[in-house]
Amino acid sequence: MEEEWETGRVWGMDHRGWKKVVRGLIQGREETAWRHRMVGKTSLEGYARVKRELKPEWFLGEPKCWVRRWVALRGGSACLAVVRGRWRRVPRDQRVCGWCGLGLVEDERHFVDVCERWASERRGVWESMARADESVVRFVAGWSSHARMEWLLAGGSARTRMVVVRKMGSWLAKRERLGGGQEGSRGWGEKPTAEGQRSLEGRQVEKIRGMRDEVAKEAQVVWLRIGKERRAKVAKSRRAEEAHQARTTALERMEASASAAAAAAAAAMDCVAGV
Repeated sequence: MEEEWETGRVWGMDHRGWKKVVRGLIQGREETAWRHRMVGKTSLEGYARVKRELKPEWFLGEPKCWVRRWVALRGGSACLAVVRGRWRRVPRDQRVCGWCGLGLVEDERHFVDVCERWASERRGVWESMARADESVVRFVAGWSSHARMEWLLAGGSARTRMVVVRKMGSWLAKRERLGGGQEGSRGWGEKPTAEGQRSLEGRQVEKIRGMRDEVAKEAQVVWLRIGKERRAKVAKSRRAEEAHQARTTALERMEASASAAAAAAAAAMDCVAGV
């Protein structure tokens, strides 16, 4: 804003023009800080490429059941091995896809454009987009895998946006229901093995113990605070009682002194009257 003022470009502007300049400068500063926060985060590499401006997206008014999964895929938090491995602190090169035998990391590009397990779902998405905007989809089909991925995560063309969100949302929902494929993670409808059940029970027990310890610590802190507050109240009440007792004693002494002075004065008057 100082530069705008010194160059004199804002001189002679009305209040609307000045507000537009201020909004633009604030928007630029926020976008710079927003992009700076995404630097170095591998989970947001794809998101940083498809999200060009800091503004509300076109899909926010659509049903949440689709938008939630679509946003997770764009933001690098979908139900893929690359995300689950990050939660478990598994090295990135070991977060391989459990659905195909290619031995590749199951990231967003592998899931959307490479994995053989989802060939029919992938074909259904592109056929639906072709029905919505055939010329553009045919043109994009000749691009490289990375370019197609970025175009798809951006929503495609104006005619294919809703198709992409709905089809990809349904595809990701199916992926969530089926679980982790052949890598051994449990799906929604599968029963865990005996070893997996014991491991799960052990984790649950540890979790319950940790929660119990946290509750005990919080209770101890609360009781210490309550005890401190009670001691403070008792001390305050004791000081007030001692102050009241001191005032009462002082008043009694003053009354005794006044009575003694009155008696001495009366005796002196009697002596004077007798003389």
